Amino acid sequence: MTCVDLPPTPLALAENLPEDHTTSEMNRYSRKRTPAGLFRSAWCHIEYAMNHYDSLPDLSEFYFEYARDLTGVIVNEHIGSELTTMNALVLASYIPFFRRRVRGEDISSDDCRELYRSMGYALSYMQPLHPDDPPLWNQAEVVVLAMSARIGQPAFLLHPSSPREESSTQYPRMNHDSYFISSRGKLPIQQKQRPVNKPYHPAITMLFFEKTLDRALKKSGQPPASFSPADKLNYIIATIISETYDSSINACEKVFMDSVCSVVASHYFDASSRAA
Repeated sequence: MTCVDLPPTPLALAENLPEDHTTSEMNRYSRKRTPAGLFRSAWCHIEYAMNHYDSLPDLSEFYFEYARDLTGVIVNEHIGSELTTMNALVLASYIPFFRRRVRGEDISSDDCRELYRSMGYALSYMQPLHPDDPPLWNQAEVVVLAMSARIGQPAFLLHPSSPREESSTQYPRMNHDSYFISSRGKLPIQQKQRPVNKPYHPAITMLFFEKTLDRALKKSGQPPASFSPADKLNYIIATIISETYDSSINACEKVFMDSVCSVVASHYFDASSRAA
């Protein structure tokens, strides 16, 4: 697919990029053999596959599977850190969704719930933080992805941003960590621990993670001041893992989780209004 009047690269969906861009990026990272290089290469193969699906569907299918194999090397050969392993598991979990997107296939509520279980499995690779540790931002980003899947409604499912979309030096005001897909295309979300003065493009909707957790803690009857930032992240991760491993969560935890999901869903509507 190509797009007339293509917007700057970070805001473009992979399927709408110039074909030579995804080809050059895939070739650039194809020989990287470090864990970080393999992860970046997997992303490049996914974006190439999505970008070329209309013109080369068989080759695209091959590259989707090759990307899955690359994430499998990271996970199965234990060559990366816990963080790299978690990121590889998350990316592998989303490959079927990227494939369905370019095929024009629907995503079901069951698909979302299965993805939620996969996110819990990925998060379980990380050791809990010490109360005085700063929150690990990659974990927080995966938590928000997981909560969007927990909602169980495909419209509210967040897609993870690729390295191209998430960390652009050329267009820093357009960086985003994830995005919803609507009839208008991409609805980008930039996630921060708390409000910052850094300006972002008007198309970017901000999600403040600590504010979201504080609101949910209050709604569940728990004073946020009694939690350190690391405690808050540990709490939601532990609850996700418990719920996705078929363990029961108590009424207080359910109110907390439902509240976080409600805030995540509200950002879909905020982002939609920006795109109107």
